[in-house]
Amino acid sequence: MTGSDQYFGGLVSHAPLVTLSKRSHFHGCTLGIAPLMPRALCDRPALHLLTLAWGIATAEEAASLAAEIDAFAVRWPKARFLIFANTADEAVLCRAAGLAVIQFNQLNLVDETRFTPVDGVEKTVGCRLRRWAGSLQAP
Repeated sequence: MTGSDQYFGGLVSHAPLVTLSKRSHFHGCTLGIAPLMPRALCDRPALHLLTLAWGIATAEEAASLAAEIDAFAVRWPKARFLIFANTADEAVLCRAAGLAVIQFNQLNLVDETRFTPVDGVEKTVGCRLRRWAGSLQAP
């Protein structure tokens, strides 16, 4: 898929407002679909779950993402982002830049009816996400 009019994500919940989308420089959606939310929703708390289409490989890239989120917060002060890092190294870089992050590889969202998980591998990501969301505090 190509083109600046294509975004990857959707609305997970309307109340509370939760989105899940992908950061993609190529498509011009560096904060996923969060900037596309109607202005009328900007006073509501929102959680934007953001996966990474391309990895965060340097501290500068993580700092750039943090700066974009800070700039977004001026317009949407109640918005929060949780970055889904594909690797432990990405998580370390994002955390060092002050971002809320968990290691959550995009392949965790693969349909298990088509791709069978490996025997003996426990699914712990959902538990970690619930613990993090439960500790989310508005400023």
